[in-house]
Amino acid sequence: MLVFDFDGVLIDSVEETLVSAFNAATASLVVRVEDAGKNFVQLFRRNRFVARSAGEMVLLAHWCLEQAEGSPVAVIDREAFVAWMQQAKETSLDCERKLFEARTRLAEAHTAKWLALSKPYQPIFGFIKRCDNLETVILTRKDKRAVLEIGKHYGLELKRENVYAGDGGVGKIENLEAIFKRFTADKITFVDDSITNLLELRQHRDAATLELLHANWGYVGEGDIKLAADAGIRSLSQEELQEVIKRHHYIC
Repeated sequence: MLVFDFDGVLIDSVEETLVSAFNAATASLVVRVEDAGKNFVQLFRRNRFVARSAGEMVLLAHWCLEQAEGSPVAVIDREAFVAWMQQAKETSLDCERKLFEARTRLAEAHTAKWLALSKPYQPIFGFIKRCDNLETVILTRKDKRAVLEIGKHYGLELKRENVYAGDGGVGKIENLEAIFKRFTADKITFVDDSITNLLELRQHRDAATLELLHANWGYVGEGDIKLAADAGIRSLSQEELQEVIKRHHYIC
């Protein structure tokens, strides 16, 4: 069976995540990316690859706010970011809750503008919408409500029970095992844009039960495609993923 990540595979959510993380870090309710400030925006976009969860996105926002008075081209690597987070006043789980709350506030106060911050990746999004016999299953760290609302807004009606999300700090490994159990699947093909997530899952299950595919159009950092190749993970374009879906005998 096929399972998809959401952000970075089906949806470009960089702007929405940036705004929600800024609002969570500052207790604000800005609606537009530019309202977060030019330096903050440049810093967040440049360094977003170091954050691996919703909570870490808020911690990254705090780091960007600290740096925003200086150079907008400052860069922090994963190792340095982990060390910085260990000194932070809030935990990643606390920040995750704040991000989801900030996202909900924005969605309720300015629904249309919030939805407009996320955009479908085309042509893959439209292709999946046309697959009549494909039961779309999502494995993501995003909160379930946002996934369902954004999908519905762009015409992808997802079943609530098919969205395995990050609410409550649940990670992808735990949710992956829940998918295996519920669908009694012998093998799952999972598509994610994060090579870090894919490598983590590779350590958890072998290729006999879990095929990992790297989406090369999402939030792909410098060197990620080579890392995927070195790990024996195929990096696919949207067109190549369409062919994979067809080989699974889905009618699209």
